[in-house]
Amino acid sequence: MPSYYEAMREAGPYLGLGMQLTGSLVAFVALGYWADRLLGTAPWLLLAGAVLGMIAMAVRIVYLIKRA
Repeated sequence: MPSYYEAMREAGPYLGLGMQLTGSLVAFVALGYWADRLLGTAPWLLLAGAVLGMIAMAVRIVYLIKRA
């Protein structure tokens, strides 16, 4: 049975995954919202930001899966 420290070392990259995924989505949506307010193009840049955020999340998940 692996020790606690070995288990934490192996689980480390995945422990912050939820925050990373949420952060990327929120950042892109916030950027799209800000750009919409600045340019008056609501809701198109907000939607583009949401799509880009989801793509960033998918890329991060694929990267972690390939690395494992």
